[in-house]
Amino acid sequence: MKLEIKHKSPYYPYKVKCILSVKDFIYEMETTDLLSVDGKLRKMILRPLIDITKEIEHNGEKFIPMELFRKYLRNDILNDISQGTILDQSYEIVQKLIELHFDVFGLIDQGLAIDINTLKNIITFLET
Repeated sequence: MKLEIKHKSPYYPYKVKCILSVKDFIYEMETTDLLSVDGKLRKMILRPLIDITKEIEHNGEKFIPMELFRKYLRNDILNDISQGTILDQSYEIVQKLIELHFDVFGLIDQGLAIDINTLKNIITFLET
């Protein structure tokens, strides 16, 4: 799969952070920030869908997304996640997952986005 504007544009209103490499700094992506100055695609930093069952921090607030969605989600959301059919959920749920920086397009597995958990481990390693 090739990273296209249709994969990035849903995240624009939510200022998803991007990175070029571990040595580069992390910054908030704006709608014009598709490419770096040297023409390389920037990789978004996203949460894997499986993190929906774990405590996350978003905008300074800690919560478990599954609990937030419980009354709205279809019962088989974990099945949808494991089968890669998360887009079968309602538009509102998918939109909220995008707002929380979840990878609803499978970009992490394709090497087109960075798993936030992996990045945290790298940064912790570099700081020690």
